[in-house]
Parts: sequence; structure tokens; C-alpha cells
Amino acid sequence: MVKPADSYDQSFVATTANEMVKVIAEAEVMIEAGNVGQELRELIGHARDLHDILLDQLIEAEPDSIEWVRGLCDSLGNHIANLEKAAKVPPGGVR
Repeated sequence: MVKPADSYDQSFVATTANEMVKVIAEAEVMIEAGNVGQELRELIGHARDLHDILLDQLIEAEPDSIEWVRGLCDSLGNHIANLEKAAKVPPGGVR
């Protein structure tokens, strides 16, 4: 799992975003296959945790963070919310 950095680091942000995209893709595959059990809920919780870490990094970087990165983060957060709905996970996920 990616761990939060002490200060804004573009490489860390990129690594976190990359891992979040991979986790979201894995969750989508599980949903399409009908696997909506505890493993999926934990995976979505991991995606939510990564999203929170990314948001923390972007807040810390203000105003240095790039607009497209903030847009990507918002978009991925919305995607996670849709996965939570599809998997019937309570808002904010299971951690």
C-alpha cells in the first residue's frame, strides 16, 4: 500500500494515482463478474484510502498542484462513489 508522504512530492502523487487507477480497474472487473462480496468492499475501501491520500497531498501542495491533477482526483473520487453504489458499499466505503 502507498503511504502518505510528509510533504508534496509529484512522484508520490503520480504513484498514488497510478495505484488508485489499477485498484479501480480491478474493482470494475470484479463487479462485472458478479463478485460483490467482502473482497470487493475491501478493494473499494483501499481505493477510497488512496483517494484520501491523494487529496491530502493536493491540499498540501496548494497552490502548486496542477489543475488537471485536481480534476483527475475529482473524477476518480466520483468513479469510486459509483463503484460503492454498484457494490452496495455505504458512502465513504468500508475501511
